[in-house]
Amino acid sequence: RTSTTVKLIKYKGMKNRLIIPLAAAALVVAAQAQVTLDHFDEPASPGGQFVAAVGTTGASDTGTAPITGLLADSRHVRVDLDSVTADTGAAQFSVNQIVSAHKSVLSANTNTDAKATVTYDNSGNGLAGLNLSSFQYIQLNDAGNDQLTHWSLTLIDKNAISHTETSVQAGSPVTKDINFNLNLFAAVDLTDIDKVILVIDPQVAGGDADLHALIAVPEPQEYALALGLFGLGFVAVRRFRK
Repeated sequence: RTSTTVKLIKYKGMKNRLIIPLAAAALVVAAQAQVTLDHFDEPASPGGQFVAAVGTTGASDTGTAPITGLLADSRHVRVDLDSVTADTGAAQFSVNQIVSAHKSVLSANTNTDAKATVTYDNSGNGLAGLNLSSFQYIQLNDAGNDQLTHWSLTLIDKNAISHTETSVQAGSPVTKDINFNLNLFAAVDLTDIDKVILVIDPQVAGGDADLHALIAVPEPQEYALALGLFGLGFVAVRRFRK
């Protein structure tokens, strides 16, 4: 009985030293669960970014706006009119406008087939070794399109090796998350990405699309570590209470 009592006293003394660090570590890992690459709220409303192309087939417009985060300091947008079936077409790409705060929106006239190309390369200077190797997906968070749309992601590394993946999404009134598995980008050096390109290309004239955020989602083992740490803390509490 004496030995058991001593062990219990020691365990009581260890309770805070064991449980609190485990819970704290788990919270840190959980907080690092995903990284926002662009949440489309820079510059702040009511400013925002606005690019508009007007004309016949082949017309385009470009614009650059500052952002913060892993994708360096700028977002470059180009809008192209792929085809115009009436006299004059028009399409626009806006970011964080009053009518749609904290979102990017591509909209086109009913007679206009347009696409938007969003490029992150620090205004042509490169991303200075963006490391995506610890992530499993690049996620297009809360993406929506009312017509058949091709969403494409291209990664280009420091050696100018590139790879593109395209997700074909049917028109729907419901938004969704679109995940690009980084395992499919094996030809690219994910430890040193120099440029990221997102293309939003509705396949029907008048097609509109919007996107809430561009997010990097980590490898599953980080989630497993978080769950494991929480589990250890839970077991320690139960044993102590018994």
